[in-house]
Amino acid sequence: MGVDIQISLNKLNYTSEAIFGEALVHNTSELSVDYIEIKLEGVASTMVWVREYQRNASGNVRNYDRTYTEEHKVLYQTTIVFPPPNVRQVASPKTQFTLTPGRHTYPFHFTIPYDNSSEMNFIKSQSTRGHFPCFLPPSLPNVQYNQNNNMRSNAGVNYYVKVVAKRKGFLKLSSRKQVPFNFTPVDMERNVDSGRLVLTKDHVFQGKVPLLVPVGEDKGGQTYRELETPKASRGSSMFSRSAGNARKELERENALHARDVEIQLQVRFKDVPGVRSGSGDNFGIYVTSRLPPQAFQLSNGESSGLGQFFLSKLEVVLTGMTSIRAAGYVDQGSNSWRLGDYEGSYRFDLANAVPSPLDPSLYEILLPRELHTPAGQRRSYPGLVPSFHMCSIRRWYTFYLTAKFKSTAEEKGKFMGMGSQNKVELGLEVRVWSGFNMDGLIQKEIPVMMIPEAMPPVQAKETIYSAHGEKSSLGVQSYAEEKSSSGALPASGREQSYDQKSFTYDQPAGFASYRGEESYPVRQSNLATFETSNHDQASAFETGRDDEDAPPPEYDATLGKIAF
Repeated sequence: MGVDIQISLNKLNYTSEAIFGEALVHNTSELSVDYIEIKLEGVASTMVWVREYQRNASGNVRNYDRTYTEEHKVLYQTTIVFPPPNVRQVASPKTQFTLTPGRHTYPFHFTIPYDNSSEMNFIKSQSTRGHFPCFLPPSLPNVQYNQNNNMRSNAGVNYYVKVVAKRKGFLKLSSRKQVPFNFTPVDMERNVDSGRLVLTKDHVFQGKVPLLVPVGEDKGGQTYRELETPKASRGSSMFSRSAGNARKELERENALHARDVEIQLQVRFKDVPGVRSGSGDNFGIYVTSRLPPQAFQLSNGESSGLGQFFLSKLEVVLTGMTSIRAAGYVDQGSNSWRLGDYEGSYRFDLANAVPSPLDPSLYEILLPRELHTPAGQRRSYPGLVPSFHMCSIRRWYTFYLTAKFKSTAEEKGKFMGMGSQNKVELGLEVRVWSGFNMDGLIQKEIPVMMIPEAMPPVQAKETIYSAHGEKSSLGVQSYAEEKSSSGALPASGREQSYDQKSFTYDQPAGFASYRGEESYPVRQSNLATFETSNHDQASAFETGRDDEDAPPPEYDATLGKIAF
């Protein structure tokens, strides 16, 4: 007897919306079944491998390995398509129904909810320890971590439609097939009228010398001359004393005109108050100053060179931390994605700065997007999913930016030219959003380019910036109570307490200002990072006996943009 099951969906990428499809059952001979059922399922699977040690009576220590697993069906909906409801109502529980040979088509549709209410319905009659209501997590390709010798872990979240032709009897195997689809949740916690997220880091270019200085006036007005840069003397010849005196004179003159130039490096996110999943490139990088352009100009309006600098290197990396729980054991690791990079010599001048729309007391220069992101292409970052927190898996992110500047094109830097004298580092925890809201708006499709993973730069300090350019008292509230007060990640191991309170997904305190106020929280924080590996989600199907032959197990325990 041959049975072939095919499943077709109206598309393969969904959010919280209706999902339509069709199941085709092709049997070459009569098929006796209890029923044909179509299921919509979302499964979060975790595994933690632990090496444990035990001392025997003689005092010897032996180690042994244990593997702990958990599986949460965050989404579970079913519908029986054969036999029809009116037939099932009058039939006895033991009745078998005959499916005649041929091709049988069964249309179906489900509505994907916003939360895990279907899972909570499963567990309402059981102990709910470790389970709590949450929004549906996004599809998460399997991640694996091996952070130390005593613990390993992996986790994944998969969604699929499954068709089961259920047959009774020990020797009668049920036929089944499943087709996966990708789920990206709606940003339920994001206010579409919220403000923008701006990250900042202050920096001072010390002893910056202008290129031109005034020397007097003539009939045409003020006159200027180019200021020489002192060159280091070489050797100890008979002319070195006079050369050294000339160099010292130049140094004294340069010191008379030298000024400390304060700037602020800003990262401004558009569309959503944080990183947008999938593309990850919804940000602009700005250099701002509280001094007007005139402070860097001559009386004739030309640049004096005091505000001229060179960007020599730029790195933008997003690191995602994943916490994995199974049977009370918790492990964690990280994935990193390079969102942008540049190396060269890009010149910009604060004499050309324009008033900032964020703060009338600021003047800004936008670093061209083409420096760090190829024009006309949307980058794709496998595994970069929206931030989420559910019973057994939690994912949160830290945004890192490192920029190196030079005061002059010839500047070599310290430590024999190996280190930059003007290095600006920024790193803080941010939220990753899907970019979808309840209105069902979808981002425009443009070409996709695959980007490899990268390791993040080092951490930075913390600042807060308001819409009016004032330092704010807004703090940073940790996403997890596991994080220590020093900002370090907790050690992996046995979880002492795992309840809804300890894993409530709180937004940073700064995010409260998004709801109804035009303020701009700026946060920076420190997180350790680890190497990781990504595995693509694969289609799957199976034919044979498994847990589907038994009753469904019981478990413990809406799209859009923000204008920039």
